Amino acid sequence: GISPSFANLTATGTLAVTGAATLSSTLSLNSAVVGAWTTPTFAAGDFTASGSMTWTVAAGDVTTYAYTITNKKMKVAFYIVNTTIGGTPNIELRIAIPASKVATKAMFAAVGFIDDNGTRSTGYVSVAASGTTIGITRSDVANFTASTDNTDVAGEIEFEIN
Repeated sequence: GISPSFANLTATGTLAVTGAATLSSTLSLNSAVVGAWTTPTFAAGDFTASGSMTWTVAAGDVTTYAYTITNKKMKVAFYIVNTTIGGTPNIELRIAIPASKVATKAMFAAVGFIDDNGTRSTGYVSVAASGTTIGITRSDVANFTASTDNTDVAGEIEFEIN
């Protein structure tokens, strides 16, 4: 067989490989490393809530808020601590889907951790079809509790984007 070695391979259009292909370095598309985690620039407006509830998140409260995109699949991970719940308590905290992406179908996943004003629980995280936010809800679907710097959430979700 033929075993060519390429220091740099550039393909415009479609690159077709028949048989096995081995990459011994980092795969990049359009100068972005495929599967690399990206942390969005902090914006307080990326953190909202359902109904008349407010969720105040400061830059220092965000331990992790990162995403990775592979093909049309986005994975978002978050760990947000010492946040404030105000207004009229309701059932859902919301995080903007990063990079101005839109979910193509409804998806659900378990949340690893919710500390609602000192009460630890589990919950779920979801996106709606054509949605632009990630919802975080307690497993018992109870309202979050009004608190000052005392609500923490952590989890991740993977979903299709367009």
